[in-house]
Amino acid sequence: MVMLFSVGCAFDKETGNTFPIMDNDGKIDFDNPVNILECNSEWFGGLHPLDFDIVKNWFADEDLDIEVMMADDEMVGTELDLDRDMPDYDYTGFDSFLEKNLIA
Repeated sequence: MVMLFSVGCAFDKETGNTFPIMDNDGKIDFDNPVNILECNSEWFGGLHPLDFDIVKNWFADEDLDIEVMMADDEMVGTELDLDRDMPDYDYTGFDSFLEKNLIA
């Protein structure tokens, strides 16, 4: 399980499911999974470049083409701007986040 903070979810790389991180308490909502193959271009476009690399690698490991997933009507003919200004995400607290929110 990895956190994709830029889109507010946890990502299970074994199943391909994403789980929302709740705004009010930061806990992961395991009751409402969404498979990454069901995510839309807006979701993919919201990924921070570091998070995008995690997702892109998952697609490659599964022998899937991420560009096909991103090529819906809104994205055809456009490029994903991975150099855009994005908020800085502090990944240093990741271990404590896991300890607080995940059952070992």
